[in-house]
Amino acid sequence: MDLDFQLRDIALLGGLVLQLAGLAVVIYPLRRVNPSIRVSAQAALHRHSSGIRSLRVEHPEPRAYRFDGVEIRPDEARYSRVRTLAEMVLDDLEPLVIQQESLRPEEQAARSRFVCRRIQRRPIMQELLHECPESYCDELVRLCHEVDRAST
Repeated sequence: MDLDFQLRDIALLGGLVLQLAGLAVVIYPLRRVNPSIRVSAQAALHRHSSGIRSLRVEHPEPRAYRFDGVEIRPDEARYSRVRTLAEMVLDDLEPLVIQQESLRPEEQAARSRFVCRRIQRRPIMQELLHECPESYCDELVRLCHEVDRAST
């Protein structure tokens, strides 16, 4: 009887070891998925940004409105194009802001400064964020308000 008891204990212990090994086999690949997803997302954002930069090269006329802080009035001929480009840039910035939580604190601060500078230099982007804040994530709208406070 003592031998049966020992064999059962050995079998139970062996089963436990196999379960732990199986758990390790499942967990190891899962831990590698997060960085892989992050790299894929960053690559997709880079491709998207590259497309926007190409568009800017093809149409350099609105550059002053994008980089020099020049305000554009709705009655100007280029208003529609400048507004559309501003919407594209905001759409490009939004994922950067959303992903911010996954960054280290020093990276978060750098990214916030980058986004704030982009908004600060483009009055039409500030206008869009004020006109329809529901179209953008809360964090992007909050950064726009920070830009407002910093400029006053």
